[in-house]
Amino acid sequence: MSGIRPTFALVVANLRSIPLRLGNSLVIVIGIAGVVGVAVPLIAMSIAFRSMIMGDARADRAIVISRIATEEDSSSLSREDFGKIMNAPEVRRDARGRPMASGEVLRQALVARKRDQSDASVTLRGVGPQYFTVRPELKLVAGRMYESGKQELLVGAAALLQFENLAIGESIRLQDGDWTVVGIFSGSNGFRESEVISDSLTVMSAYELNTYNSISVTLENAASFELFREGVERETRGGADALTESEYLASVSSSVGRMLRIVAYSIASIMGLGAFFGALNSMYSAVAVRSVEMATLRAIGFSGNAVVIAVVEK
Repeated sequence: MSGIRPTFALVVANLRSIPLRLGNSLVIVIGIAGVVGVAVPLIAMSIAFRSMIMGDARADRAIVISRIATEEDSSSLSREDFGKIMNAPEVRRDARGRPMASGEVLRQALVARKRDQSDASVTLRGVGPQYFTVRPELKLVAGRMYESGKQELLVGAAALLQFENLAIGESIRLQDGDWTVVGIFSGSNGFRESEVISDSLTVMSAYELNTYNSISVTLENAASFELFREGVERETRGGADALTESEYLASVSSSVGRMLRIVAYSIASIMGLGAFFGALNSMYSAVAVRSVEMATLRAIGFSGNAVVIAVVEK
């Protein structure tokens, strides 16, 4: 017997017998579901990490770091460099004619996690007076602005949720004494809400620093970036380099993102291989158990194609 009707009849018969062979079918289904269930969250974690890092990137914003550095922590820029860079013609001015540029320094502050009181660190970022102009997505949502020259802090909303002693009026021990929290800021789609910030000159004085780690600027427009980069290289004699914010964030997150992708695809590949061999073993068992049945079907006239489709469908 050949044609669609005999094949359809065999397929229907096999579907009706699924409860009798539920164990073998579940091995395949659970194996595939396990691969998907593990791979999807890991890949989603990698994508979410990149989205968080790149959340606030703007095409008209640039980051300047020293040429030999790969990120802000290892960069060093002099005050003279800052003066030249902030006065570049490509840097946008605010309504009062002030360059929209912020010289920034980074340090780590020791804090305690709220969930278990374990030790942790939060990034302390010293910023210039134009910081909130350069980053208009950030807004002061509670308290007041810190005062230059005083050991006062603004805390990101995410840091407030995670760590102890960061509410308004509380203080944390930093260099040169206790620093008091006077305000809370929010509005970032990236990692900035997990930081605490203060006046850069105050931080530099407390930590006895004479250089900035980075300079953030807002450009007149995205198209002026190449001219700005050339000017930075020229004015600093090749000692500094400018990157678009997207370039910089992609660079600093590439290693972690790559690690997450490697872990995700490695685990998915191993589990996929296991699921494949599990399905192969189940198929072999099905063929071995039904060899007499297949021979009988062939003997009574079913075509070879119909028998193969019935076995594969199982």
